[in-house]
Amino acid sequence: MSTKTRRRTFATQPPAGRPGAGRGAARQTDVWRSEVVEVVDDDTVQVRRLGAAASALELAELSVLGYVPRPGDRVVVRRGADASFVVGVLGEARRRSPVRQEGDDVVLSAPGRVVLRAGESVELRGAQSVIVEAPRLETRARRIFEAAEDVYREAQGLSQTRAGRVRFLVEGALQMFARRTTLASEEETVVDGRRVLLG
Repeated sequence: MSTKTRRRTFATQPPAGRPGAGRGAARQTDVWRSEVVEVVDDDTVQVRRLGAAASALELAELSVLGYVPRPGDRVVVRRGADASFVVGVLGEARRRSPVRQEGDDVVLSAPGRVVLRAGESVELRGAQSVIVEAPRLETRARRIFEAAEDVYREAQGLSQTRAGRVRFLVEGALQMFARRTTLASEEETVVDGRRVLLG
């Protein structure tokens, strides 16, 4: 073998004993696409690598937030030091996931109900706004406290309040404008002030 040929051969072989030599090929096989064969429990599924033999099964722990596995789902599996993990969801299973990311937004959706339970409290915070939109909105609580600089409410139809007692505490002026005004009492009606101006 000529000297020129030997130099070309040495140039194509990685130096022996160099740290990290040969790790690239191993790194490529750490993550692969698989199919969910069976749902073992809420945290574990049995998967088979795509293209592998039917008997080549292994267990993988779920690490995708909100993913509810079904047999036949295509997933991304990563092998760790002592276990394998489902780190991604593909195809229809990804679209079925109740939690998905759309750009900078995170969308939570479900065909049925979405229930949030907490042992102490639930907080919703928005740097700019919090929007609640529904055909019907119900609030049930023993006590309701509201605090705001200004409050604006608008109803196209009826706005009704039913209570045992109603009290308004106003530091400045109380103004009421209407096309017609009806004030009725089953017993007495008291109007008290330094001056009472009518008309």
